[in-house]
Amino acid sequence: MRRPLFVFLLAFTGSVLLFLLLFPPGYPSYESFDGEVKVLSGRVASKEYKRKEDGTLSLRVTLKQVQSARGDSFPSVPDGALAIFTSKAGKSPQRLSTEKQETEKQAADEKTADEQYLEALDDSMPIGCRVCLSGKIRNFSPGTNPGEFDSRLYYRTLGINLRLDNAALRLVSGRASPLQNTLYLLKRRLSGVLDRSLPEEDAGIMKAMLLGEKGFLSEELKSLYRESGILHVLAISGLHISLFGMGLYRLLRRARLSLLPSAALSAGFILLYSCMVNLSGSGVRAVIMFFLFLGAKVLYRTYDLLTAAAIAGAILAASDPLLLLTSGFQFSFGAVLGIGIILPQVKSPVLRAAAVPAATLPVCLFTYGSFPLWSLLLNLAVVPLMSAVMTSGAVLVLAGVLIPASGTIFSLPVRLLLYFYRTACVLTSKLPGHRLVIGQPVHWQTALYIILLLAMVFASEKNPGLPEWKKASFILAAVFLLCFRPHQGLTLSFMDVGQGDGILIQADGTNILIDGGSSSRSDVGKYVIEPLLKAKGAGRIDAAILTHEDADHCNGLIYLLESGTDIRELIVAYQGNASEEEWGENMLTILALAEERSIPVTFLRRGETLQKGKLTMYCLHPESSDAYAGDINQGSLTFLLTYENFTALLTGDLEEDGERQCLSYCRQRKKEGSLPDISSVTVLKCGHHGSRFASSSSWLAEWSPKTAVLSVGKNNRYGHPAPETTERLEKQGCLIFDTRKSGEIEFITNGRKTRVKEFLR
Repeated sequence: MRRPLFVFLLAFTGSVLLFLLLFPPGYPSYESFDGEVKVLSGRVASKEYKRKEDGTLSLRVTLKQVQSARGDSFPSVPDGALAIFTSKAGKSPQRLSTEKQETEKQAADEKTADEQYLEALDDSMPIGCRVCLSGKIRNFSPGTNPGEFDSRLYYRTLGINLRLDNAALRLVSGRASPLQNTLYLLKRRLSGVLDRSLPEEDAGIMKAMLLGEKGFLSEELKSLYRESGILHVLAISGLHISLFGMGLYRLLRRARLSLLPSAALSAGFILLYSCMVNLSGSGVRAVIMFFLFLGAKVLYRTYDLLTAAAIAGAILAASDPLLLLTSGFQFSFGAVLGIGIILPQVKSPVLRAAAVPAATLPVCLFTYGSFPLWSLLLNLAVVPLMSAVMTSGAVLVLAGVLIPASGTIFSLPVRLLLYFYRTACVLTSKLPGHRLVIGQPVHWQTALYIILLLAMVFASEKNPGLPEWKKASFILAAVFLLCFRPHQGLTLSFMDVGQGDGILIQADGTNILIDGGSSSRSDVGKYVIEPLLKAKGAGRIDAAILTHEDADHCNGLIYLLESGTDIRELIVAYQGNASEEEWGENMLTILALAEERSIPVTFLRRGETLQKGKLTMYCLHPESSDAYAGDINQGSLTFLLTYENFTALLTGDLEEDGERQCLSYCRQRKKEGSLPDISSVTVLKCGHHGSRFASSSSWLAEWSPKTAVLSVGKNNRYGHPAPETTERLEKQGCLIFDTRKSGEIEFITNGRKTRVKEFLR
């Protein structure tokens, strides 16, 4: 492989990535202002609409050159901010002229009040002008658990450092940018054609594919495409740029236009298109490579895919190194490297189909913790049809602009192709092994995986006659190494769910989930717990234990039950003589979902034991939860966990009264020999998030914990953890871990030695 420039630039990009991994970058933080109402001014850089699952419509405005409009202590915002305007039905636009409101009303009789309000706001803030806005400051959060989406990194690569929620327009000044605003208005018009011509779901897909507007994609649809492994078709990337740019270039050349004008017109079109759809990341990579292709044609030089990719990667790495940490960048360049390096070395149709998935497998596993097996076949059908989808979509919008009434007629090919996509996704989702949950690989696995793939490439170049089965052996060995998980020892993971609890126990291949909920993080099951389970390779939950039914312990578990997570057993506290009418709403919901999915339910009580190989979990409390109907915290299921020499005390929301009864029981059972006489536990999960009524002095004296874990949310309204509790823990000599500072906290042991990993450190 004689490509010195490719090797040099690839080494440069790899060095930048390695530096970022070893020395994580700092981020501007506005956490001290989080929740405060501020008045900011800035220049409008871009705008986009977004519709949530509940139907709420919002207008999202990206601002640049942001600073405080009041001259207070609020710092200027490097790069920019995201202002979110939302509307309630029937609300009238404020600070807009009456004449403008009447014009909007007459032109949009069929639109909802929300749409009219936001479109009026949209028109009053052309791109390029300066605006003064008020709203509530929100700081973007990093991912604090394995598998969790890092919104801070994502928005930082878009040049956005903070969010302004419930924004209100106060003042507009300055001129619009003629070119950018014209392109934005064109995009809105094309978007309107798609809305008029297609059903809502299909219109949302085509807006994403053609115009880069992802705000109208439903979560259900994105999940379906993601789980099927074809989410990439919804993002404007190299495939889209190639279809439009190369298509126009070849069309002009076939029309006998000379080389230079054809290249110039194609480059100009792609540049304007990129500005209109606000390309970033992988899309910019594709544009750079397309310009290099045109340059090679004009200069009568040979275009080399790998060298062009390396140049694009080096340019992006130099302009914004953080892009290297994003999955979009990694997927995009992984796919190009698969096409340029692996594909030329294999001849078998099966191996050729596996070239790109093989190159992007480490990124897929690290991002999602799983791999859609049938995507290997699905992409063989979906990707070749993309040219038909994009072409028919382009024809549709062009016809809809020229002859509005013709949109419905030209929409038929688009609807048929998208129907095929959805049907194919649904069918493959029902096949065995549709989604293989494997877990995130560690760095040494990824390094050896790449080495084995490169060994196959070098062996093929050195020996062109190398049999295909030997090449397949290299690839299979690499895949096995990357996906191998030893499943030995115990890992005790305390999730950062904010104000709530969530614990994952993995012992020699057994997965046990204790609680899972939050009162401070919305959709915690979807955005925290489920991604963490996949990242940990826990595709099956052998037992889900609910300590008690408070929402901050169970709303994420309810999501898992509703979403179809493979849960083999549900364990709750013994209800005693309580009738079903006396059970709480959350408990009834969980039991109903378990019955609906035929999940067996075990009612556990004091004195019973869960045994899974070396793992033993002694139930210490309660005898019956109905005795604590007035205070369900005191009836929390409490466990003493042992794994050889490692011990942990898991307490739910147990407080002092419950601790006292639990201690009485434990002391008696220790004398009888039916409970291990443990003088010092390795880990104490502090009861009730560090409440001053929990982790009493007598409790701590009895168990003498070496380490204590506080599962607590930032700036929570309860004041957790209480200073009194922290003082008692420190006096006891505990090493204290706090999810607010550490993120997810892992205790990893083989039963003899234990080490601790903090996700944020």
